[in-house]
Amino acid sequence: MKGKQNYKTLFITSLGFMFLFSGSFLIMPLASAWSLGGNNILILITGLWFWLTAILAGVTFLLINRKRKALTIDNKGNPGIICFCMNPWAKIADFAFGASLLGLTVTVIFAMQTYFIFILSSLSVFSFLMHCVLNGKNFKFLTEQ
Repeated sequence: MKGKQNYKTLFITSLGFMFLFSGSFLIMPLASAWSLGGNNILILITGLWFWLTAILAGVTFLLINRKRKALTIDNKGNPGIICFCMNPWAKIADFAFGASLLGLTVTVIFAMQTYFIFILSSLSVFSFLMHCVLNGKNFKFLTEQ
């Protein structure tokens, strides 16, 4: 049981890093505007935020994978990136990804110079990551009793 609790904590930590990673897209236009004004500190912070959370999300996800493989015998199945609607949470993530990607496409075509593009980019990235995670083996292992 202790192994599964540590697994759950690591899983939630990875989700937090994924959320922070996608949130970095929201700061990028402000950082760019400040940089054009001569203040580069926000662009450095945003770049650090982007790369640090991306790396930490990837590392924690790899640790989760390793822990799952050590705790279970059955490691068969497809990765979450190619599976769809595997559970109710995954259905929500899949729908959100489709809707945000469609919204992003329409916004890029018809309203290129709006901040809304960055909001939809952030939503698309986060919902894609959730699609991959919630349809994957690690989430299935976590929710099985």
